[in-house]
Amino acid sequence: MKLSLLLSLLVVLVVLSLFVSCSKTSPNSAKGISPTAYCTMHDGTLQFIKENGTTIRYCVFADTSRCKEEKYLEGSCSPGGSLDKESMEDARILAEGFIKNSPTYRYDGFGLKQASIIPLDCKTCWQVVYEFSSQSSGYGDRINQNTLPIRTLHQVQITVEDGAIKKAFIDGKWDMLEEKMIS
Repeated sequence: MKLSLLLSLLVVLVVLSLFVSCSKTSPNSAKGISPTAYCTMHDGTLQFIKENGTTIRYCVFADTSRCKEEKYLEGSCSPGGSLDKESMEDARILAEGFIKNSPTYRYDGFGLKQASIIPLDCKTCWQVVYEFSSQSSGYGDRINQNTLPIRTLHQVQITVEDGAIKKAFIDGKWDMLEEKMIS
């Protein structure tokens, strides 16, 4: 009788421990809400960023802060939590100066304007996007090259991490740091 009672008690304890461990998941995922639905239900917009060959889904908020969808659903990331406004302005200034001093822009660029600034995974990491036009075809210093007189709109994507430019590409074709075509 005592053995039967002990076994019953043990079964009840195992079932309760399983119930408690399962209840530690996100309250939203327990209700069957997908990260995408949760983001859009809370006025976020979806953004897909390719990082190191992998597409990452972000929920972007009105203040331009963002969270990975699943982190927002879990409650471990919230609107406004990923922004460092001072580093954002520093990144913008750094990127703009870099573009203005680049051989492509100096050769015949004009009309430089910021298109967007997107926070990345760390508080001081940003992707800054600018656009400008040039009077002729090509990239880099084209002084001794034959170029076509074709007005071209360029898009520049610059990744700034901790106050330093880590990547800089024009039209996804020209590496501005290496001053060569991307192979």
